[in-house]
Amino acid sequence: AVVFSFNAKEGQTVKANLTRQAEVLLVDDENYDKRRLGLDYKAVGGHFTSSPALIQVPRPGLWHLIIEDHEKDEATASLLGQQG
Repeated sequence: AVVFSFNAKEGQTVKANLTRQAEVLLVDDENYDKRRLGLDYKAVGGHFTSSPALIQVPRPGLWHLIIEDHEKDEATASLLGQQG
């Protein structure tokens, strides 16, 4: 998996460019730690079959975008502006 981290505002969108279908998950800092420890965690996102994958940030803070089955050179991610 590859992980990108962002300080984001509520309503912003995280954009993931994929080379193939993948699970794309957006987790806050607390849930990222839980995931790393093998504990149950909550995430937004899911399985995306096409690129780009777009996920809206539900609240402000530090967020981690996890792209399964991709390496660093196979995916890019960016934080888009305020939605509305």
